Amino acid sequence: MTTISEKVLHFRTLNDLSQADLGKKIEEITGESCDRHAISRYENGKRKIPVNYVPVLARIFGISTDELFFSSNELKQQHSDTRSLEVQIAEFKELAATNSSTLSMKALEIIDKAKAEIQDLKGQVKTWQKDAQKYKDELENIKPVIKKIGKYIEQMESFTN
Repeated sequence: MTTISEKVLHFRTLNDLSQADLGKKIEEITGESCDRHAISRYENGKRKIPVNYVPVLARIFGISTDELFFSSNELKQQHSDTRSLEVQIAEFKELAATNSSTLSMKALEIIDKAKAEIQDLKGQVKTWQKDAQKYKDELENIKPVIKKIGKYIEQMESFTN
């Protein structure tokens, strides 16, 4: 799949949608009339997909807009340093179509990594909560000083008036 037209066809069939179903979903979201004939023309490349339909199609298909424009290899290259969730989803979809056992193993690897990241985030939250409490305590200690300064300023202003 190299064109957006081919990808619309691919994701429509992957989601078990007829052209009429897809047209109805687009119409529900955009309020614009979109029938099966329009979808057919989009998929055949006879008509360009309106730019405002791109995020709508991504939402309907449960994918990112990048997945409509780029192949999974292109997504991998774009995000080679930080394998984003979008890249992983693209890989999963590719594996689901070709090799379900490999998909299961990869999914388990991702779940293990996610678990470790969640634990790390929980640790960060605890640290931030401690810091927030420390700053709150410091603020409580400073409030009396601020009140004294405020009274001092009032006294100084009364002398100058």
